[in-house]
Order: sequence, then C-alpha cells, then structure tokens
Amino acid sequence: MQTASLLTMQGKRFLHVEDDGDLRNFVGTVVRMEGGTMLVRENGRQGLLAIQQEGPFDLVIVDLGLPDVSGWELLRALGSLYSLPEDLPVVIFTASAGEQDRERALAMGASDYLLKPLGAVELRDCLRRRLPRLPSEC
Repeated sequence: MQTASLLTMQGKRFLHVEDDGDLRNFVGTVVRMEGGTMLVRENGRQGLLAIQQEGPFDLVIVDLGLPDVSGWELLRALGSLYSLPEDLPVVIFTASAGEQDRERALAMGASDYLLKPLGAVELRDCLRRRLPRLPSEC
C-alpha cells in the first residue's frame, strides 16, 4: 500500500538542469522517494534539448550558474515556449542569494526560488506546492 506522500509525485515527470553531480543525486533521490521520475541534464544546452525532444514535464528545476547556456538563458527560452508559470512550473535552485536575482527570476516566470543548501523536507514541500494538480487532487 502506498502512502499519501508517495502519491503526491507518483506519475509526475521532472527535469533537473544542474552541473553539480551531488546536487543532481540529492534532488533525484527526493523525487524518486516521492514516486516521481527525474530526467537530469548537466548544462543549459542539454536542458533545452530535453524540453524540446523529451517533454512534456510536470516541473523543471534549474540552476542559474550553468556552463554554456546559463540558467537565465534557459529560463528565458522556457518563457518563449510556455506560459510560465501556468503551463510549466520552473523552480530555480541556486547558490545566488541576491534579492535582485530572486525578483528577476520570479518576474521572468519562475514559480519559486530556492537557495542552496536546502534540506530534503524543504525541497520536497516546495516541489509538492508547485506541481500542477488534477481537479480531483485539489
């Protein structure tokens, strides 16, 4: 028998664009423990290709400090493909603690802005809040 928390992310698809292997593992573990599936890409260019070729995703998690295509560029590209955050929730997960960066990301359509380091419970709760819900789940 599955618990209610497991059902929260059951069947949900996540894309995580992050260059730090430890953080990719951490976020992937949290999502899998909650029943979700995670596709991981190490840079912005791979993240864009995943969105275009392997979507749709229920939620995208983006680091701002990516090699090649920055998280800012990725967020801008997502905003040109989707109505953010209504059609695709994007959670920024970054070490950039500036309030200006937070405000800019939210103005560009990010659903939330999380600072590294972050605990598993806080991450899980944020992802649960930002996942699209079916009418029967509300």
